Amino acid sequence: MPLTLLKNYLAALFLFISITCVLSQQKLDSLKQLLSNSTNDTTLVTLYGLIGDDFYYSGINDSATFYWEEAKDIALKSRQKEHPEIYNFIINKKLAVLYNDIAYLKINIGDFDGAVNYYNECIYLKQKTNDINGEIQSYTNLGYLYIIKNQTDSALIYNLTSYKLAKKNNLNNLAAVSAMQIGVLHIKNGAINQALKRLSESATYFELTNNAQELAVAYNNMAKAYEEIDKNNIALEYFFKSLKIKLNNENKKGAAIVYNNIGACYQKIKEFELAIKYNKKALTLFKEVNNKVGEATTLNNIGMMHFLKFELDSAIINHNKSLTIRKLIHDIEGIAISQLNISKVYYEKEKYSVAISFLKRANKIVKEIKNTSLIADCSMQLYKNYEQWDDSFQDWVIETISNNI
Repeated sequence: MPLTLLKNYLAALFLFISITCVLSQQKLDSLKQLLSNSTNDTTLVTLYGLIGDDFYYSGINDSATFYWEEAKDIALKSRQKEHPEIYNFIINKKLAVLYNDIAYLKINIGDFDGAVNYYNECIYLKQKTNDINGEIQSYTNLGYLYIIKNQTDSALIYNLTSYKLAKKNNLNNLAAVSAMQIGVLHIKNGAINQALKRLSESATYFELTNNAQELAVAYNNMAKAYEEIDKNNIALEYFFKSLKIKLNNENKKGAAIVYNNIGACYQKIKEFELAIKYNKKALTLFKEVNNKVGEATTLNNIGMMHFLKFELDSAIINHNKSLTIRKLIHDIEGIAISQLNISKVYYEKEKYSVAISFLKRANKIVKEIKNTSLIADCSMQLYKNYEQWDDSFQDWVIETISNNI
C-alpha cells in the first residue's frame, strides 16, 4: 500500500511484542521464498515491494529502501521491454506506489530534492494510470514536504492543487484534508479569516461523516487561528472540543498535545495557575506513553510558567529536568533552549556568573546549528549579564566586536 499523507498524519511508532516479531519473520521468510521461485516481472515487483513494506513497518529503513529500489529497477526494465509508445499499466501503478514510498523515506533522511523528484515522477505515473486519488495524495504530500522546508507559498500551491482536483472529482474526503492543511498554511501567513473559512469547511465535513480523529485536528487548528487574533476564549472552546474527542478515543499523545496548547493559551491571558495545571496533565500523559520529547517540552513550559510567576526555584527545577531529558535524547536545539531559559532564571536571581556559564554553552550550540533567532536571544542575554557583571563587561564587548570584524 502507498504511504500516503493521510496515513502519515496518524502514524505512530509501534513496539512489536515477541509474538508479532515471530509472525513478521514468518511472513518475511515466506515472501523471500516466493521471490526465489518467481520470474514474472509484475510478481517480482510486488514481492520486492511487500518485503520493503515489511522492513519499513519494522523500522528498518535501510532494508526497506534496498527492496523498494530493487522493485523500482525491475519495474523500469520491464517497462522498457514494451513498445516505446505503450506503457505497461500494472507496472506503472506499482512503480508509482514505489516512488511515493521512496519519496517519504527521502524526507525522513532530509533529502528533500530527492523526495521532490520522486513525488513528481509519482504524479506523472498517477496521471498516466488515471489514479485520481493517488494524484491528489501526491500533491498533498508535496505540500507537506514544503511545510517541512518552511516554504509556505510552495506548500500552499500544491495543497490548493490537490484541493481543486478533489473538488472537481467530488472526492470530498480528500478535499476536506486539503482544506485543513490550507487553513494551517493561512495561519502561518497571517491570513486568519481565510484560515478559519478553510478549517470550518473541513470541520463541517468531518462532523457530517463522523470522522472524530480528523475533527479533533480541525478543532485544534481552529483554536490556534482564534489565538492568533487574540480571541482566546473562543480558542479555548475549540481546544476543549478537540481534547474531549482525544480523550474519548484514548489518544493519550494527542490529548497531551492539546493539554499543552490549552496551557499556552492560559499563559497568554496570564492565567498562570491554570496554565501549570494543564501542562501537568500533559506531562502525566507524555510519561504514560513514554514520549520523551513531549515530556521535555512540557517541563520546559512548566518552568516558564513558574518563571513568569517569579517562582524562580521551581522554574530552575523544571528547566533542569527538561535539560536532563534533552541530553538523554540528544535534542541539540532543545538543550540550548533549556540552557538559555535557565540562564534567564539565574539573571533574575542576580547570579550573573552562573547565568553566563549556561549562556556560553547555549551560544556555542546555536552558532553550530545556525539558529539565528536563538543566536540573537543568547547575545542579548549575554549583554545583559555582562553589563551587570561589571568587571568582565568591557572584555566581553571587545571580544564580541573582534569576533564580528
